[in-house]
Amino acid sequence: MAVVIGGIPPHRGADNHLVGTGLPDVIFGDPYTTGNDLGVPEVGGILSSGRGGNDRLEGLASGSGLDSDFLYGDAWEIAGKGRGGNDRIDGGPDMDRFRGDAEFMSGAARGGNDRI
Repeated sequence: MAVVIGGIPPHRGADNHLVGTGLPDVIFGDPYTTGNDLGVPEVGGILSSGRGGNDRLEGLASGSGLDSDFLYGDAWEIAGKGRGGNDRIDGGPDMDRFRGDAEFMSGAARGGNDRI
């Protein structure tokens, strides 16, 4: 499994084009993975202010059709005045799990205008 997180090396920019591998992947468009239950390193805390990047995420096929990618356009959690970016997500032909914004949102948090 590959873990790809935008906003940290080697993907330092706010608006990233992130591409997975031919294996099951976990891809976050922004560096706010704290609290996740996917086994991904926790970085960046919770997106509680500011806006996530306008990211493009691509999961690739593994060839088996059974492996899943987990694709998050923004953070694991957005709270307070945090805003999700306008993301584009393409999972490919396998059975993937998508979130244009966060797994959890609270307070005045809002998602972006995403295209999946």
